[in-house]
Amino acid sequence: YDHFVRAINDSRCEGPFWVCAMALYQNEDMPSITISKQLGPSIENGPFATVLKQATNMIAVFTPAVDIYTRMWCVFEIFMAVKSGVNVQFVALSYQYLSGMENIYDAIFEHGKKASPSVNARCGNPSKPINSDEKKIRKLIQAFPGKFDTIDSVIEWCKASYHIREAVHPGMGFRSDPEHYLFLGGPGRFDFLAKNLSSAALAIDRLEEVSERITERTKSDDLCNTCCIL
Repeated sequence: YDHFVRAINDSRCEGPFWVCAMALYQNEDMPSITISKQLGPSIENGPFATVLKQATNMIAVFTPAVDIYTRMWCVFEIFMAVKSGVNVQFVALSYQYLSGMENIYDAIFEHGKKASPSVNARCGNPSKPINSDEKKIRKLIQAFPGKFDTIDSVIEWCKASYHIREAVHPGMGFRSDPEHYLFLGGPGRFDFLAKNLSSAALAIDRLEEVSERITERTKSDDLCNTCCIL
């Protein structure tokens, strides 16, 4: 929780904030207000979707505690925000643990540098069976054209967009701490640019791969539909 609050504070985003993890009662110790009942029969018309329709920005918070790309609700909410035309902003708890550019812990960079297929993301405890809200989300995603590949394409697009913006205009986390001023010029500045541009390139490569899979899936589905009609 401390990491979460510090990340929001460092971002200098202005509230009020609606925090989905805190807006629902999640203890599951009262049958009358289970998570499933609070979400309602339709995820697309549930609490998060209702709030999202009235929002101008959605903040995705990255901390060392957990990789948000492994959490089903996180990737689904990023997708829903983009689908709804809501701006998605990445913020993170980044800190310097030793001197040198290479020793700044950047949660957005660390979590985003590898592919994390959304089909493997989970709700609740990953070691336990799929819970009711994960079943609802998976069922909804399976109905989308491209299915989980569509979610992955949006995630990689968001990663690439973030790193390109950072390369042009370093974010508040990069400028906020005194030790970071060292990197605004000289070799450190180029290290920062290289890290963001290479991260953007990786995300774009993965985006192209996913887009190709979606195209192939669409062609296959069209062929099946044609065969059925014939």
